[in-house]
Amino acid sequence: MKAKAPSTKKYLTEKKFGIFQSTFDKAMTGIAKSFAGIHQLLAEHGRMHASHTKSFELIMTELKTIHTDNQHFKQTMSAMQRDLTGHDRQLDNHEIRIEKLEVHA
Repeated sequence: MKAKAPSTKKYLTEKKFGIFQSTFDKAMTGIAKSFAGIHQLLAEHGRMHASHTKSFELIMTELKTIHTDNQHFKQTMSAMQRDLTGHDRQLDNHEIRIEKLEVHA
């Protein structure tokens, strides 16, 4: 019985996660730049009212929350990937050991 190589299709690989992370970070940077541009325009035209300030602060708070969630997600996925790789390695080792025992039996 041959040991099968672990399939990575069903798992989120570091390469796929890196692509997602890169795309997500670019999108968040674009959003932050657009909000900064809006804030600058409002300040230049003197139309910075209390409601605009509160709205902008709310938007910035939400962006910070999204950023924090993104960091947590990255850390969690990285840890899960390491655990998964370790478990796959252990299963492969056990399969090889079982095959050797079957051959000797």
